[in-house]
Amino acid sequence: MNFTNCSQSTALKSSALENYEAFAFFMDTIVSGLLLCATGLIGNILVIVTLWQDRKKSTTSFLVVALAFADTLYLIHSFMFQSLRSVYSYTGDLKGYIDVWPYIEPYEYPFGLMAQMITIWVVVLLGLERFIAVCKPLRAKVWCTHRRVRMQLACVIVAAIVFAIPRFFTQTTKVTVNSCTSETTARVVASGLGKSKEYSISVNTIFLIIAYLVPLTLLTYINTKLITVVRKSYQDQSKLQHYRSKKSLKQKDKLTLMLIVVIAVFMVCETPVFINHLVYIKGYMGLPHSYFNVVSNTLVTLNSSVNFFIYFLFGKKFRRMMIKKFSKSKKSEQNHVFFSSSSSQEHPQVNVHDKIVSLDPEIEKKEISRYNVGC
Repeated sequence: MNFTNCSQSTALKSSALENYEAFAFFMDTIVSGLLLCATGLIGNILVIVTLWQDRKKSTTSFLVVALAFADTLYLIHSFMFQSLRSVYSYTGDLKGYIDVWPYIEPYEYPFGLMAQMITIWVVVLLGLERFIAVCKPLRAKVWCTHRRVRMQLACVIVAAIVFAIPRFFTQTTKVTVNSCTSETTARVVASGLGKSKEYSISVNTIFLIIAYLVPLTLLTYINTKLITVVRKSYQDQSKLQHYRSKKSLKQKDKLTLMLIVVIAVFMVCETPVFINHLVYIKGYMGLPHSYFNVVSNTLVTLNSSVNFFIYFLFGKKFRRMMIKKFSKSKKSEQNHVFFSSSSSQEHPQVNVHDKIVSLDPEIEKKEISRYNVGC
C-alpha cells in the first residue's frame, strides 16, 4: 500500500471539504441569513403594513399581502434550516443549536415546504389575476372578485397543509449513547413512510409536478402574454392623441410590468431548485452537487426577500402610500389604491369608445378590440 498517496488523497479531501464549508457559511449565513433574511423580513413587514388597508379595495393587493406573509414564513424557515446550521460546521459556534436541531427538523421541515408551496401558488394566482385583468378585462369583474380570490387562497393553503402532513411521518429523531463516554448523539433518520423507496419516489414526483412543473409552465405562458401586451401598448402609445388616455395606458402598463418582473424573478430563482430536486431523485452526486444545492437554496431565499424592492422601484403609488403611512399623514388615502383591482365593485362599466382617442382609426379599432376580446 502507498501510504504517501493515501495521505495526499486524504489531505485533498479535507481541503475540498473545508473550502465547501467556508462557501456554505458565506452563502447560508452571511448572504442568506444576515443579508437576505434580515432585509426580506423588514421588507415584507413594510409591504404588509403599507397595503393592509388597501387589500380591502384591491384583489391584487390582497394577494400581495398574502405573498408577503408566505415569504415571511419561508424566510424564518430559511434562517433556521440554512443560516444557523452552517455556523457550527465552519466556526464551531452554536453547538447547542446543532445538538437541538435533530429534535426540531422532523417538524420544522414540513412547515418550510408548506410555506414554499403557498408562496409558489400565490405568485401563480397573482399572475392569473393580472392576465385576466389585461387580456380578459370584461370578464375580470366576474372572475376576479374578492370572494373568489379568498376562496382560491384558502384552497392553496389547505392543499399545502394536506400535502405537508405526510412529511411529518417520514423522519424521526434517533438518539445513540456512547458506551465509553455516556454522551448522547441525536440525528434525523427516515421512519415509517420515509423508509419506503416507492413512497419517496411517488411523493417527490408529485411534489415536483405540483410545486414546480405546473406553476413554472403556467407562469411562462402568462409572462409571455403579459410581455406581448405591454410591448404592443408601448408601440401604440406614441400614436395616441388624448393625454388622459395616454396616461391611463401608461399607469396600467407600469402595474403589468411590475408583476412581469415579480414573475420573472420568481422563475429565475425557483428553476435551479427544481433542477436540484430532479438531481436528488437520482441520488447525491458528490461535492459539486452540494455547491449547487447551496446556491439554489440561496436563490429561493432571494425570491422571498426581494419583492418589496420591486414594488418600491416600480410603484410610485406604493412609495407614496408607504411615506404617508409612516409619516402619519392625516390626508385621506381613499384615492391612492396601489394595485387596481379588476372586480366589478372597484371597476364600474366604462365605454371604451370614450376612453380611447386616436389619430389613426385602425389603432382605435385595435385598442377597442383588445378591450373587448382580450389576448
